[in-house]
Amino acid sequence: MKNLKMKKKIFLFVFVLLSFTCFSQITITEIERKEELIVTKPEQYDSLKNWEIQENLNAYKQYIGLQVYLPPFENIKQTDNYFRYGMKMPFMFSTKPILINIDSNRNYLRLKNKWYQTSANKHAWKTIEYYQIYTPVWKPFHYISNSIMEVGVINSSESGNKYYTIIKILYANELKSVFKKLDSLLNSKEVEISTIYDQYIKDLGADFDSKFWENNPQKIFVDRPRVLNYDLPKIVFVLRDNIGNDTIYCTNIRNFILVPYFVKQKELFQNKSFIYYKGNSFEKSDARFLLKKEDDSGKEISTEKTIIIDHGSKWFCSDVTLLKPTYGIFYILKNEKDDQITLTKNELEDFMEESYYLEQEANRKLQSQQLLEKQKKDELKRKEIKLKAIEKHRTECIDKFGQELGSLIAEGKVKIGMTTEMCEAAWGKPFDKEKETTASRVTDFWFYGWSHSLYFINGILTKINE
Repeated sequence: MKNLKMKKKIFLFVFVLLSFTCFSQITITEIERKEELIVTKPEQYDSLKNWEIQENLNAYKQYIGLQVYLPPFENIKQTDNYFRYGMKMPFMFSTKPILINIDSNRNYLRLKNKWYQTSANKHAWKTIEYYQIYTPVWKPFHYISNSIMEVGVINSSESGNKYYTIIKILYANELKSVFKKLDSLLNSKEVEISTIYDQYIKDLGADFDSKFWENNPQKIFVDRPRVLNYDLPKIVFVLRDNIGNDTIYCTNIRNFILVPYFVKQKELFQNKSFIYYKGNSFEKSDARFLLKKEDDSGKEISTEKTIIIDHGSKWFCSDVTLLKPTYGIFYILKNEKDDQITLTKNELEDFMEESYYLEQEANRKLQSQQLLEKQKKDELKRKEIKLKAIEKHRTECIDKFGQELGSLIAEGKVKIGMTTEMCEAAWGKPFDKEKETTASRVTDFWFYGWSHSLYFINGILTKINE
């Protein structure tokens, strides 16, 4: 029996020991992570809206698939297309840079850099002319520069007056990757340029090596600027040329006309009549006519014909078009006199389509007529209520003070012999009172406006002052 108890104790001890050993071990577990892609529903483009700055870069994807139009280049300086140290990326560029030549026979196309060598604090100046350049600008045609630090290439006019389709939007890491690739391409290319001696050496001194230029090579290489040193744009639009099928990168899409928006504007405004409804009359010019006249000094001057746009005047929108030199969207309006004005979208907001204007006017007239009818009804109701109140007051006065005196009191009249109660019922409470008491009588003075006063002796009206 003792052996059996001993065996049970040993078994229990071993079981507890094994349990403690199994559950007291420290374990390390790695949780397997699974990535889930969460995509927000993209915004849909609304053709009623022109280009808009988007706070969320992803929202620019609403423009993918839309057609855009680039107007002709007339003023190259307006394009801001320079690709140079410290400047922006070009307006339109390619990830496949090309080597182009300069027509050195046309002086204004030359790229020059005044370069000097110092010897014993003396300077020798020399002009370097650049005959080639390696550039990412799409369809370049022209250089302007005064210094190698300002080397620039401008987009060709061939880029303008064309239609393009937005095929992609680049931002964040994808955009950085594109510029990194472009940077690598530009820095891998050594571009050969020629040099010519252009400036004389002035007072160089005996220690200056006159053989310096002779020993200097006539061929040198251009050091390419690194793209990644620029302030890169936050977003770039990838376009496809609708004719040549070239892929182009654009840093400023607002230079383009958004075709769906332009088409919608034509649909909404062209061949429709409008009424100027907002504000006072204002002046615009009819640019078709130049009026010649003399100023106060007798000098002949030319001014555009001035047109007065009066409130309520009617205009017909003959066209929605782009106008030189800005190529902005303008609305051309004409009146019955064949006067013509051009308006921007903001100016057109002061005009209302005639059909809607007439509808609004009809509603205003109807509302005005209904308002007059309501006012008449309200006035009749007020008169009716007033008459009922007067009749009720008359009845109460007659019931209380008799037919004769009650009728006078109801009409707001007093006469000698009335009591203070009757006078108060007729004239109301006075604005001031005085009271005098003697052994034989009590005298009351009631004062009303306009110098009217009532004089009572022992509560009976004895005198009326007017």
